[in-house]
Amino acid sequence: MTKIHQPTTELFVRMFQTLCTGDHRVSLLGTLVGAFVGALAPTQASMGQCPGRWQPVVGEPVVPGPLSGLAVFPDGDVIVDGRFTTVLGVESWTLGRYHPATHSWFPLGAASATVITNALAVFPNGDLAVAGTFIVGGVSFSNRVGIYRPGSDTWSTPGPAVTGSVNPSIKAIASFSNGTVIVGGSFTMAGGVPASNVARFDPSSGVFSALGQGLNGPVFALAALANGEIVAGGQFPFGSSIGENNVGRYIPGANTWVGLSGGVIGPVFAIAVLPGGDLVAGGGFGFLGNVGPYAGGLARYSQTTHRWSAMGSGLTGAVGAHISAIAALGNGDLVVGGSFVTAGGVAANNIARCNPFGGAWSALGSGVNSAVTALVIPPGGDVFAGGPFTIAGGNTAMYFAQCTFRPACASDFDCSGVLSVQDLFAFLDAWFGRDPRADFNGAGGLTQQDVLDYVAAWFVGC
Repeated sequence: MTKIHQPTTELFVRMFQTLCTGDHRVSLLGTLVGAFVGALAPTQASMGQCPGRWQPVVGEPVVPGPLSGLAVFPDGDVIVDGRFTTVLGVESWTLGRYHPATHSWFPLGAASATVITNALAVFPNGDLAVAGTFIVGGVSFSNRVGIYRPGSDTWSTPGPAVTGSVNPSIKAIASFSNGTVIVGGSFTMAGGVPASNVARFDPSSGVFSALGQGLNGPVFALAALANGEIVAGGQFPFGSSIGENNVGRYIPGANTWVGLSGGVIGPVFAIAVLPGGDLVAGGGFGFLGNVGPYAGGLARYSQTTHRWSAMGSGLTGAVGAHISAIAALGNGDLVVGGSFVTAGGVAANNIARCNPFGGAWSALGSGVNSAVTALVIPPGGDVFAGGPFTIAGGNTAMYFAQCTFRPACASDFDCSGVLSVQDLFAFLDAWFGRDPRADFNGAGGLTQQDVLDYVAAWFVGC
């Protein structure tokens, strides 16, 4: 009989030191540990997440058209730009707030029905920056930025407009902790200030300012870095103001834009920042840099080597395969959405999961039946997708769907499909490792009660 491996034995000791604060807990946990003696050691797979499983969004609203944006508040609520017509009897919303724990929908502020959104970004303090069209007193104010403050459930007065170009618009927005906002799109002026397709907006003063020389083409994606720099993706090819292809970095100290090692050959629609600081770009590009390898729509930029690298064999699709949205899971894996039928050689309909370090791809069930244009991952780890699709995982899902990596039976923690002692090992390893998945009761944070609740559920079984 295989003995319990030493690290797990140490977990039992730590568990007793942490949890045994009363006689009833000593008795329960003593029985539990007795059951562990002589059990099989947990496998490496027990620390992984389950395969993606689609589930219906309860109380899903009636939406006459595809979603144009998603965002997440710090408390885990999902902000949905959906042009709602009816949500549980409440009519004419354009921005909705979905609370996953209770499956409840709410409007955003009294003025939510008068905001037509192009882009969303959440500040660290929970305020929401919205770029789009605001209708005040029956008058439309287009291509502006407004701030929604959840604490008071109110909207700020929208700022001045971006103008110029044939069809001026804001396509991307990013926020900094100091309260400033970066907007990107297609424009030549921002609040009366010359600005080429990208600008900074200060909501407190209502003033725009230019960012260096700007970019010579439309901006579709923005990322605000912790050091104050900005990364922009779009369609500004070689020979542009930064001499690079479709990706640029803004250096605040020098007030200038620079390229990133040749960029990518094709438009960039999404940018994500990995925990270590590396960048990931997604879009409709093929090759990397001026003479780089083929990437198929997704590439990683190393902040250490300053080089681009492909992530597996990338995407394929019937026409114009591309990535429109990227979101990061807690373990560092990426979920990407767009328009494609295979990812890394694996059949995947418009949404897939990728390990950015090894380049391994996997499908999220049967995927969705049309493009994914927006992705967010709240603290609980589930994926919420938006787009023009009507089916997700084989079930009806009108433009908004949820994919979970949690097991169908909550006690089956190692996702094996069989409830066993291995599930107990996997849960304890996750709990002591401060893995958010171990928040078993969904109360927020990891406490002693999560362990007791999981143990009770395990004894009940599936």
